[in-house]
Order: sequence, then structure tokens, then C-alpha cells
Amino acid sequence: LITVLLPPDREFRFAAGMYMDVVLEEGAARPYSILTSPTSEGTSHDGTLTFLIARHPLGLVSGRLHRELHVGDTLRVRGPFGTFRLPPACPGKILMLAGGTGVAPLLSMARQALQRPLGGPLELWLSVRMRRDVFCLDELERLARRHVNFTFQILLSRGDEPALPPRWLNARITDVCSSTVLGSTEHVLIAGSPSFV
Repeated sequence: LITVLLPPDREFRFAAGMYMDVVLEEGAARPYSILTSPTSEGTSHDGTLTFLIARHPLGLVSGRLHRELHVGDTLRVRGPFGTFRLPPACPGKILMLAGGTGVAPLLSMARQALQRPLGGPLELWLSVRMRRDVFCLDELERLARRHVNFTFQILLSRGDEPALPPRWLNARITDVCSSTVLGSTEHVLIAGSPSFV
């Protein structure tokens, strides 16, 4: 997680599902989805934005951010960009399929959807390789406790873990995403690496 404080003298508006480019001094840039959910006016609740940035040892931008970024440093970002959005009105079931850090825009949208009155069921499946790769679990559990229409599953695509907690499976999304599941779903939103999507 990287949280940035927005400049107080600039008006910044965004929508759940959008992303921003993080730009290094030499110009290299990488897009990262915004994990923060906007207010109803499209602003940040507290003047900050949070991003999920996986550490890739050979990644130019993510490697530098994890190695060199410190509290108080200035980070150059541009945007927001993107048209990935939650449907404006959806009384039926929404299924969100997240691969790794692809959970960021989906969590942002899920929090927003759960604030709507009379919202339909919302289910989020997070797929990661191994148990050690699971993140945002506290937030998923908090949403499930707070909202009766929200459920989640954790899928370990390369795991062979015994005695998993409830709502955890040793499986790939394609193993469990049957036509029955999709047939009972009004909208499916998918985010993650291009190969996952």
C-alpha cells in the first residue's frame, strides 16, 4: 500500500475504478488503480489516495517505489484516467473477479456500491498464487461483517494448502466460475493482469 497526500491547493475529482500514472523523475511511468473510494462528490474523504503496488523485482517503477520511496517524499502522478465503472443502477447480482492487485479498482467500486440503498448481492473473488500473497483480507472481512449483501472468496491458484479458512479455496477462478454462477449474475467486473482478464 502506498498512500499519497493530495496537494491542498488543487481540486481533484475521480470515480471508483479509475487509475493514475505514477511518473519517475526520468519520465518512466506505470498505471496503478486507485484503491480509495470517492465521496458522492467525487473527492477523497481525507485528501489522500491509496494504491496497491506489488513489488516486482525487475519492475522499473514498482521496484523503485518499494526500494526508494520514503514518508514525506514527493511523488509525481498524472490522471485520473479510465472508463472502468460500476453500472449506475444494478438491482441484480454483481460478481467481481480480481487477480492480485486488480482488487484495487473493484474494492473501490464495491465500497461505493454497498452505500446504495436496496443494492443487490455483491460477491468478490480474489485470486492469488499462494496464501502468502493474500492482501486486503481485513477490508474484505470488514465489508462482509458490515453488509449482509457482500460476500467474498479467496482463491489460491497455485496453492495446495490444507485446512483453509472458510471462503478460501485451492482453485483457479476458471475451475469454479461455472455457467450456473454466471447465469445468476447480472454484471461481471474483472480486473487484474491482461492474461488474467
